[in-house]
Amino acid sequence: MGLSIEHEAPLEVIERFPELVVGILRDQFGAELPKDVRVRSVDPTATLTVARELRCDSALVMEPAGGGPPVCAVLVESQRAVDPQKWYQWPRYAAELHAQHQCPTFLLVFAVGEQAASVAEWVRKGIPWLRPGGRFLPMVLEPTDVHVAPTLEAAQADVPGAILATILHAQDPDDPDDPNGINRAVHTLQAVQQSLGNDALMWIYNLIRAMVGDRQLTEIERFIMRQIQREYFPRTPFEREHFERGLREGKAKGEAEGEAKGEAKGEAKGEAKGTVNALCAVFQARGVAVPPALRQRWLENPNLAQIERLLVLAATSASPQDVLAAVA
Repeated sequence: MGLSIEHEAPLEVIERFPELVVGILRDQFGAELPKDVRVRSVDPTATLTVARELRCDSALVMEPAGGGPPVCAVLVESQRAVDPQKWYQWPRYAAELHAQHQCPTFLLVFAVGEQAASVAEWVRKGIPWLRPGGRFLPMVLEPTDVHVAPTLEAAQADVPGAILATILHAQDPDDPDDPNGINRAVHTLQAVQQSLGNDALMWIYNLIRAMVGDRQLTEIERFIMRQIQREYFPRTPFEREHFERGLREGKAKGEAEGEAKGEAKGEAKGEAKGTVNALCAVFQARGVAVPPALRQRWLENPNLAQIERLLVLAATSASPQDVLAAVA
């Protein structure tokens, strides 16, 4: 099975926030780890012979913060379908990591995607290992094992955990009877922006945009359009709606008003009014309110070429506030 965003997303989160694995081992599986432990990524490739190598998804080593031998090593795998070959590959990965770092070694499997529940059930059966009746038992984490932050405050209290939970629940179906359900990813996005900045915000946005349902995606894109302070280009239907619908409908309305008057002057004023309406709609979509006095000034003394240039700048500028301030 080829790689997918569902497979890669939790691994990206762990790569950026490897300390999450410490909390997972403690909270989900009762592991007794030192209070101060440092986590580092290690090469997930295990070379067994010159001609053959095995590669797991990710590998981590936990060490005392003050130095000393490793506390444990953890293999991290993302699994979105039952794969019997893993029964033979995972123990080999673990044995190689165990020998290399000479410490207790664990396997953590993220069950992801539409088959997460069946994958988790399969992993929990364990692999016959070492002695009759013995089992190689991976740890498995599925979406039902973690909870998405219900409020912004909860997401702010544990931003990495909120990101991971949002990723694991990104494919949950939209529930029309739960009006707060569509906001679960937005809470995480807000916490990410406030704590980690816009680069991290765009990173998580690009991870989840291909996985969430339509209603969640609409709310997410609405938040991105209002908050992000960088060059922004419409890509999805919702994004294009705010940039294109205002121009299309505004111009059509203005031209219709002009044509109704049957005068060339009326048509010009109608077109200008439509363009002004479109410009105001774009500013509003990006979270910037146009003062009524400025809108009235544009309508009374229209410079169509200037307004059209402003329309482009309002849609593409890194800071639409600065565009408006320059002409206010």
